[in-house]
Amino acid sequence: MASAALLVLLALATMQPQTTSSQKETHLKVYWHDVGSGPAPTSVPVARAATTNASKAAFGLVIVIDDPLTDGPGLNSSRLMGRAQGTYIAAGKDQLALLMLMNFVFTAGKYNGSSVAIMGRNAVFTEVREMAVVGGTGVFRWARGYAQARTHTLDLKTGDATVEYNPRMSDVTVPRRDCSNPRLGLKGVHYELILKDPEDESELPFPHNHVHEKLSMLLHGGWVVICASLSIVE
Repeated sequence: MASAALLVLLALATMQPQTTSSQKETHLKVYWHDVGSGPAPTSVPVARAATTNASKAAFGLVIVIDDPLTDGPGLNSSRLMGRAQGTYIAAGKDQLALLMLMNFVFTAGKYNGSSVAIMGRNAVFTEVREMAVVGGTGVFRWARGYAQARTHTLDLKTGDATVEYNPRMSDVTVPRRDCSNPRLGLKGVHYELILKDPEDESELPFPHNHVHEKLSMLLHGGWVVICASLSIVE
């Protein structure tokens, strides 16, 4: 038994685990309605610096938002698709430039229950602004990409604005490691390869894996060989 396990260890020491991944491109288009006026504002200031009121760019102003997201430019005539929840900060000293930190939380349509996280610089008076998609939840888990923003309407007196957002994302699936190697067969070691999905909730491998519950393993008799042992060292 010990000699067979040693052969497995020697074979794994020279093998390179193969990884595979797939990507799915997604393009969304929603309208973001930032309403600071009226009896039910969806954006409210929560902090400002002592010099903010004297700043031409409102430098230091912090606003929290729970803005409606619709499928068309009309707030009351379009379908509500979700909410933009988060904050934006006036981070430009000489130019009105906002730091956007928000989640697009979808409550309708095929993306209901999922969200997209957006972060980046928003130079309000630039025709097209680009921000980063840094993640998401639900069907947008592991999402990466960018979102372009174009102002549809802006009321300079109230600050109310409607902005068209176009997030474009690549949803990358979690790579799988393939522990198969022809050297095992050459050594005369018989084995069965079972690829374990990291999101599979099976309890089968947990008693054997004391390092990381989602790491690929090769079980041989009573011996446990970790395929990606170099990853453990790192």
